[in-house]
Amino acid sequence: LKKAFSSQPRGWGRAEPWAQGRRLQALLLFPVPPSVSVVAAPPGAVEVNKTVNFTCRVRGFYPGAVNVTWLENGTEMNAGSTAQPAETSQGLFELNSTVTVQAGEEKSGSSFTCRVVHEDQQPFSSAGILRVAVPTPEKIDTSFIGDSSA
Repeated sequence: LKKAFSSQPRGWGRAEPWAQGRRLQALLLFPVPPSVSVVAAPPGAVEVNKTVNFTCRVRGFYPGAVNVTWLENGTEMNAGSTAQPAETSQGLFELNSTVTVQAGEEKSGSSFTCRVVHEDQQPFSSAGILRVAVPTPEKIDTSFIGDSSA
């Protein structure tokens, strides 16, 4: 076995003494696509004029450069705050991007989409729906209205 490697440069095809018993990390040479999800805080329906934060969680991608864009009902928004990618212990990257929305009756049912472009891949996206609890008109109390026929 030793002769089989004797013509190769030092370190090719065998473990060197400095590497024995150590865990070696592989170099990733190909892109790893992200997983993308959107969560709303608070979850569920909110009252009119309340604030809702939609957070886009972008996880498990390599290399660490991505472009995050927010869309409201398919139209690009000039809003949102995106953190710098953080490297995980696995050598992959993750980040969060958040957009804050003021809940109004006219926005109920609106879709807020996080679109992530990574490397030369097709965009990845995930969306959250704004649900606004529209107040119902209160019943008018007519018990105080007197009888005008008296």
